[in-house]
Amino acid sequence: MSGRVLILAPLGIAILSMVAPLALKLAGPDGAPFRCISLHGDAALRACEEVIAADASPGIRAEGYYNRGVELDRLGRPAEAVLAYEHAVRLKPDYAAAYTNLGVTLAKLRRWDDAVRAYRVAIREQPEFADAHYNVGLALAGLRRWAEALDAFREAVRLDPTAADALYNMGLMLNLLGDHEEAVRAYRATLRVRPDYADAWGNLGMTTYLLGRHRDAVAAFDRARMLVPNYFNDRPTQRKAWAQSRVSALREAGEPKRRLADDQSR
Repeated sequence: MSGRVLILAPLGIAILSMVAPLALKLAGPDGAPFRCISLHGDAALRACEEVIAADASPGIRAEGYYNRGVELDRLGRPAEAVLAYEHAVRLKPDYAAAYTNLGVTLAKLRRWDDAVRAYRVAIREQPEFADAHYNVGLALAGLRRWAEALDAFREAVRLDPTAADALYNMGLMLNLLGDHEEAVRAYRATLRVRPDYADAWGNLGMTTYLLGRHRDAVAAFDRARMLVPNYFNDRPTQRKAWAQSRVSALREAGEPKRRLADDQSR
């Protein structure tokens, strides 16, 4: 195994909570609350500002700030979205969804420590919220705290056994911690949930290659290529691992030298 470099597909993306349904509680289609969640762009932002400025309860105003944050995030204005979510949680300190979105947006700004703190509050307020555990795992991975990230992804999977991205990220963390056998099990669990997850097939191929299980590596890489025909185009390390695994698998099977030479020339 010496000299082999582990190159894997990246972590899954963070999960943003949905808009708060304040319009369903307050107003018909002409009211500011409805427009705050149903419109997009500047029109949505103006409607949310009306909700925030209204003589309403702190909880309703918090939802106005929350939905404003969601729209600012959609518009690619994360720094402003952070301020909106911070206002939301000041008005409603137990607002788990707002803390979750605050963490996602802070992570986009690569403010990993702040993101972890926001997710921890979301988890404290709603311990069974699988998305918050998943997202704190991403933030911890951003801080290169692999073991803590692994624990977070495991908890997300405990709460939602069908969470393919959490299972996949467990595999990544196990790879980074050097536990490749457990990583194989995590990727196989991922693929039982989502058989068309090409990156999971690719990472399974890389991991079994590292473990010297060449036929398994070839089979996994071939599945990735079947799902994404140009899979190797920007993955030269995976292509090399696939080619070497093919040659080794043929050699182990006692294939003739001519077949080996043909495979080595691909």
